[in-house]
Amino acid sequence: MDKKPENLLLAIEVENMYSIRDTVRIDFRAANIKTKQAKMLTDNIFVWNKQKILKTIGLFGPNAAGKSNIIQAIRFCCQLILDCLVHNEGTTFNFRPFKFEGYDQKPSRFFIDFVCGGVEYEYEYTLTREEIKTESLYFYSPNHRRSLIFERTGNLYHYGTKAPIVRPKDVEMNTSRKNLFLTRASSMDRELLKNLYKFFLSTFLLHLRDPKETFTDEYLNKNKALILEFLRICDSDICDIAVRNAVVQNPITVTIDDHVIPQDPFSFKQIITFHKANPDVAFNFETEESDGTKQLFKLIHRLIDVHNNGKSLILDEFDRSAHIRMAEFVLNYIHASESSQLLFSSHNVRLIDMKRFRKDQIIFVEKDDHGATSVKPMVEFKEFRENMDAVKAYINGYFGAVPCIETSVPVLKQIIKKQQQNDSLA
Repeated sequence: MDKKPENLLLAIEVENMYSIRDTVRIDFRAANIKTKQAKMLTDNIFVWNKQKILKTIGLFGPNAAGKSNIIQAIRFCCQLILDCLVHNEGTTFNFRPFKFEGYDQKPSRFFIDFVCGGVEYEYEYTLTREEIKTESLYFYSPNHRRSLIFERTGNLYHYGTKAPIVRPKDVEMNTSRKNLFLTRASSMDRELLKNLYKFFLSTFLLHLRDPKETFTDEYLNKNKALILEFLRICDSDICDIAVRNAVVQNPITVTIDDHVIPQDPFSFKQIITFHKANPDVAFNFETEESDGTKQLFKLIHRLIDVHNNGKSLILDEFDRSAHIRMAEFVLNYIHASESSQLLFSSHNVRLIDMKRFRKDQIIFVEKDDHGATSVKPMVEFKEFRENMDAVKAYINGYFGAVPCIETSVPVLKQIIKKQQQNDSLA
């Protein structure tokens, strides 16, 4: 019997951040799609609490539509949960509300529906750049009843009775208008909220991680074949990897009674690589590999953690300047997992493929005439059938979310001629 997933994302909403004016919702609950093609993509979903959950969701749209802003907003809001205690009086939160129509004077909002330790929670807060305005946390009991844990409006707090917090008044007294109650309670060892904090710290991953932090002989022995296969698919000429102990002299000395006493040298783990052109020559990964190779290692390292431990990851343009096979490999690797999840953005229209994704896994992003970002999942385009050419439909504007730019030769000639005339008058 498959192990029931313990930690996962169900839905995220952000509002009034960057180019996002109205609520943007990313929903990992699968739609009720009963087509033959969707039924074939069984690896794209997993089941939690009798619900089908999506493993991947892709954001597609033209430049400046707001794909990166959606991811940036989610990252900021989750990172604030981790870092808000460093904000003191006189500091401001590092985000921008929507600039037009007076929205810069309105609160912004973040909402996340997630599962931690097998229990579903709904967490929400609103804020301005100066302070937290509201905050709330609910959970669902096994019989699907929604129950309050706490809610806060300004300095007024209310608590539920189903999941009591130990000495909540002590936490209140130590929570300033720039702090989240959840974070402060975690720092004060309130067990439930500490577990939820750990979800944002180590289960919902916002960024890539430097592999040298955790590369060990044991880790490499377990994962070397997969890492090398990933590198091969990405057209890297690295043919082997190793970890060795490196030693450097300690520059610090201690003088006692005019006697100079040298300190013990430093020892540390060092990643080394070998290339096909000369497999006997070792390269120092940190100083001799390209930035592109280092970035690729970070991606591989993070994906292995996500895949093996049922975690969730958010990536912006993860396939930028990469071979199409690399993008396919990443997506297939997540789909091959039991319950890991990936939210990503991409310009790669070849990924909009009904043989790869269900219609509820593709979200189109565009801006309206007021400069506000909006989203629309492909599944809402009822007339589009899965046997149609999705890439062609996208490029031709069927789904919107493509730049409407006239680029015919006559139009370009007119633009060039007008510029030349302006130059001659200057």
